[in-house]
Amino acid sequence: MNNLVKIALTTGAVAVGIIVIFLGLDTACLGSGATACRVMKGFQWESIVAGALGLAGGLFVIAGTSQQIQAAREDQAARELDSVDRLIRMNDRINKTLTDYVKDAKRKAKENPAPNVNTLRGNWDNIRMQGNSRRIMDKINDNSDLPLELRNAASEASNHVTDLPQISYGAHQPPLETLELITKVQARSVKLTDTLKKERNAYAQILMRR
Repeated sequence: MNNLVKIALTTGAVAVGIIVIFLGLDTACLGSGATACRVMKGFQWESIVAGALGLAGGLFVIAGTSQQIQAAREDQAARELDSVDRLIRMNDRINKTLTDYVKDAKRKAKENPAPNVNTLRGNWDNIRMQGNSRRIMDKINDNSDLPLELRNAASEASNHVTDLPQISYGAHQPPLETLELITKVQARSVKLTDTLKKERNAYAQILMRR
């Protein structure tokens, strides 16, 4: 609930309170010639109530219009950032898969200090092929309305994930060294994706103020 709605509700509540109070006083003063009753009868409280209710209604209209404008801005920002959001969702999915893989592989390495390739490889060959974000990056690069900082952050996050297919378990490198490389890639990928999210949110705030 925004401030305008709160003010409108408060104003309406005050108006209702005035109505209740003065109707009660009208009833209490029926047939009375007391000075206070004569003064109260001459008080134009109906005009005050009408003004307060009109003000409350106007505030509700302004609040509704403001919410519509805000919704339109949010929709525009979502369209503008669609390709960036798709890249973030893809990276989040890959990062979770990498995190789960590294956790499981380290557990296996702890159980077997001298693991062979097959012990640690698991489903790595499938995981490392999931980072194809070329089409998304093409859309991001083609959108010149996006700030350079945001496009650069997207490029770094995308390229880092795209490099995954180059990492494989082989005969020329001990499996634990390969796992250590994957661990570094995983940590770096999470960091780059977080940077991309910050740049994305910063630009979203700019769009919302337009």
